[in-house]
Parts: sequence; structure tokens; C-alpha cells
Amino acid sequence: MPLDPQSYEDLKKSLFDKHKDLGEPEKPSDFRMNNFKRLLKMVDHHDEYYTIMNNKTLELEWIYGLERVLGYHTHEWTHFKSLNIIHDAFREMYMNFGELFYHLLLDQQVQILPLKHRYIIYFPVKTSDGSFYWVKQMSMAFKIDTQMRMVRQINAYTVIARYQDVNLPSMPIIFDHNSQRMVDFEKAMFQRYFEKKPLNLSPFQLEILRAFVMADQEMHEKDKEQNNLKYKMPVTYDDVTKYLVSKRCSMPMIKKNASLINRSVYKSLNRNFQNTYQIAMFLKGLKFHDLDKAHL
Repeated sequence: MPLDPQSYEDLKKSLFDKHKDLGEPEKPSDFRMNNFKRLLKMVDHHDEYYTIMNNKTLELEWIYGLERVLGYHTHEWTHFKSLNIIHDAFREMYMNFGELFYHLLLDQQVQILPLKHRYIIYFPVKTSDGSFYWVKQMSMAFKIDTQMRMVRQINAYTVIARYQDVNLPSMPIIFDHNSQRMVDFEKAMFQRYFEKKPLNLSPFQLEILRAFVMADQEMHEKDKEQNNLKYKMPVTYDDVTKYLVSKRCSMPMIKKNASLINRSVYKSLNRNFQNTYQIAMFLKGLKFHDLDKAHL
């Protein structure tokens, strides 16, 4: 399904309102940044493309490598089109996280250093021939104003693998100017995400979700000890029922053993965000008679 124009207008309004007080780009100098762009062109990786975005207008001021990597014509490319090629199952999540990131940067008055702070996120995009590939987006400030707020950003996109071959984490990873994870900032994004997009599960579904997330965390810790870490494909109904039946679960047992979602998720924030979200969306689609099959 194509991107809904109204959803895009809502996103633009939210960002325009937040960014209206941004100043003019001051640092680094145009000479230094032009040298940086020339260096990127010299490297010219076959699986990477780049854009520079004006954060006040959302206009793409520089594009390089797009046609070679994805097959789209550069002169026709816009911010709207860059969102439109994101896989339907990931687009809304991607847009919500981007919006929350910009809002939190200003709300927390984070002072940004050009080409130092990094925002990294994985998502699948459609190429011009209709195929889907995972890409890794790494975004950094390209220009800042006098108050060290990001007014231009450079985005580097690297093609990772075909969409059907792997399943990658969906939540952003954020690093500061010392290459340290901004864990508190990531947690704040996670919390705001569910405030913006609440799960709206029934108490019954929520208890199943909590129990499954806890079991998933236990399995992850065992895999970690055995150096057997790998990304899991989305949960299925059989996964849920097999777990519940194998544990001879009853609702009192689930309630007794279930930990709060946040406690479990924060142990491995990025990975468990995806599992939590997928399980929740799965449970929302279940009908009551389906839940009876779990023999609770």
C-alpha cells in the first residue's frame, strides 16, 4: 500500500512545528563538507547511497548513488518517495521513530556534533524492479546551528540482504559523540513509542504477551551463554500455543511468573522491542476461540 499523503502531511506538520526555531547552518564550513562529499564519491561503494536533508524543510539537497543501488532516478527523488518505498509492514514504525527522535533531541536539548552522533536503523525497501532488500540507515548531523542543533543531516544507506533471507531489529540504535550507546535516550524513545502507539491488548492477551516475552528472554540468555545468537523470524500462533502448553500454563501461573514488559525488554532493548511488537500485533489479530486452543 502506498504511503498515505495525509500521514505524510501530519508528519511534516509535526516536524515543521518542532523545527521552526532552528537557526541557520553554521558549522562545519562549506569547504570542509564539500571535501567530505568528494571523499564519499571517491570511495563509491557499489552497495551504498547517500542523501543530505534540510531538517527545516525536509528537502533532499544532495543525493548520490541512488540510481546505481536501487535503480531510481535521482532528479525525481523526494523525501516522500524515500518513505514510499519502505515495506508496508515497517513504514509506519520507521516514521514514528523518526518523528520521536527529532522531538526528543530538542526536548532534551541534546547538543549534536557533526558526523559524530549516529542514528542507526534497519528496514526493508523496494528497488525499482519490485524486489525488497534490507538496508541499514546511518544518519549523522551534517550541519548544526549556533546552539548545536541539527539543521542538516547526512544519511548513508547500505544494502544488507534480500528481505526474505534475514530478519533484522527494527528499533533505532543511537550513539553519542564518543561512540557510546545512548541507552537512556533509546529507552525514552521506546516509552514514547508505546504512548503514541499503545498496544491496546485485553488483560488476557497482555498476560500471554508478558509470559512469552519473559520466556523469550530466558531463551536468549541461554543462547548467549552458548554463543548461539541469531535473529528470530516473527512469532507464529504455534510458537505461542506450544510455549503455553509445554509449560502447562494456567492464567494464575502466567500472572505469578510474568514480569513487566519493560523490565524484560530493557535487558536487550533493541532485540526484544521487535519480538514484543510482533507478538502483540499477532495477539491483537487472534479471536477469542483461537485463544481457547491454548488449553489455558
